This record gives sequence, C-alpha cells and structure tokens, in this order.
Amino acid sequence: MLVIYGITTCRQTQKALAWLRKNNIDFIFHDYKKIGITEDKLSE
Repeated sequence: MLVIYGITTCRQTQKALAWLRKNNIDFIFHDYKKIGITEDKLSE
C-alpha cells in the first residue's frame, strides 16, 4: 500500500491526493500535524 506523508494544507499534497483518487490508486495518508512522526521514520 502506498503511504503519502504530508499535511492537508499543502497545495502539492492536495494535488497529489486528488490525482491518486482520480486514478483510483489506493493509498494511506499520514498527516504529520495530526499523527506526528518518529525520528526513525524520518531517517528512512
């Protein structure tokens, strides 16, 4: 499963999510502001 990391207010993120939905591509959206992220995940 594709995971998209970003924030909902970012225009580039909004465009990417819209494109994925339009093309029926399954994804999970990880919102940094709501969920946060670990230092280990960032270093990946």
